[in-house]
Amino acid sequence: YCYKDSVEKHLKKCQKQQKEMPPYFSKGINMDRDGVETGPEVKTPLKEFSTPELQNLIEKVEKLYDEHVKAIDEEILHHHCLDEELGNESFGIPAIRHRKQQASLVGQIQKLGLLQEGFCFVELGAGKGNLSHWIQQALPDKSDLGFVLVDYGHVRYKADNRHKWPDTGPKFERLRIDIADLNLGIVESVSTCHRPVVAVGKHLCGGATDLALRCVTNTLKLRESEEHSQQPEQKKMRTEDNPSQRASLAGVTIALCCHHRCSWDTYIGKEFMEKCGLTQRDFALLCKLSGWTAATWTGWKTKEEMNREISGVSLGVSPNRDIDGVDPNRDISGVIPKCTDSKEDQGETSSTAKIITDKNRQTSQLDGKSTEDKEITGSNDLEEHQGQEQSFSRTDLHLSPTQREEIGRKCKRLIDYGRVLYLRNCGLQSQLKTYIEEKLTPENVVIVANIAS
Repeated sequence: YCYKDSVEKHLKKCQKQQKEMPPYFSKGINMDRDGVETGPEVKTPLKEFSTPELQNLIEKVEKLYDEHVKAIDEEILHHHCLDEELGNESFGIPAIRHRKQQASLVGQIQKLGLLQEGFCFVELGAGKGNLSHWIQQALPDKSDLGFVLVDYGHVRYKADNRHKWPDTGPKFERLRIDIADLNLGIVESVSTCHRPVVAVGKHLCGGATDLALRCVTNTLKLRESEEHSQQPEQKKMRTEDNPSQRASLAGVTIALCCHHRCSWDTYIGKEFMEKCGLTQRDFALLCKLSGWTAATWTGWKTKEEMNREISGVSLGVSPNRDIDGVDPNRDISGVIPKCTDSKEDQGETSSTAKIITDKNRQTSQLDGKSTEDKEITGSNDLEEHQGQEQSFSRTDLHLSPTQREEIGRKCKRLIDYGRVLYLRNCGLQSQLKTYIEEKLTPENVVIVANIAS
């Protein structure tokens, strides 16, 4: 409620009043429009599923995983644009976690041949926009680039603020819109620049991944290639019969997460699930069981422990590969410092940030928050997974925590494989990759796609 004499003042700042929608707003354009009838999605607690039903689905998951997924290639890459950040001795595990993920994602984009001039990078579910920031930092002297950041919410301490001036590279354009309603093909900066779009995202949550993938395949054309021109008509993307839409899709690199938040209404892999004999109810249970992945997850506590295990002293794990061909041992001795006792910062801090060396305070230029304030939230991306385990517990199945974790992981990959098949049916080459060590985050898989060469 609002007092009558305050209405005029309130309307100037009220965010809920009806505003004129931009041209690229199209209500529900990226929701499922395939004509598949689905009933209302009813949230059913795990405890209400019977033991035989759970056991039956787990048996199906084991069989389907062996038939379709089997194993995922591990490809932990690096890019030199984050060398200075990773060498900052004030950073602890939470800060290192995000930077190593960004370095690997930039490396994945480069390996697809998409880290170069002439592309428009669209970050979906952008948050602060730090992935776009590091993509730009990987191309510091290039001007023929576009950056469009999409996020429904208002974000403070955005990386966009570092790209407002002519000497800081191309400006970042931010669209505040629900991905479900975004017609990306008619966004003016995308449709008029004639740059092919590279869709990127870091931990795009649950069903938002499906909306994002449907967005870029529904509202953009496929970038032409010789192989694509010979493809059957049914494998071509929907916008190809609309010559007015000139924006094209070149590739996708999206780190996946929060499968327990997926929904049948938004999921793009329904065809795969139905061919596997899985129903809408089975899919809901699959999503619930995916939360078991973090049941026993424990990450690295210190950088010293991380360095030791990455270098193979403890676990025999091969070190990260640098896509630029630099000696991979440099990551261990030069980029990742020895463990320090300084407080840790989850936010995406700039390499030019001024570090205040007070014992209990270090401030990030990009974050705008001190680490003493963020100590509590330093592992937010992990708490949402670890908090699921208690509510997803079923002792009647007589499964060990390790078994539950493995089942949860297989559920995730089946959900992701449906997404891969969707992209392949659109005419893209697509696959899943492990892009970062599981000890840094249990959500360590990325879906990549590009045009068949």
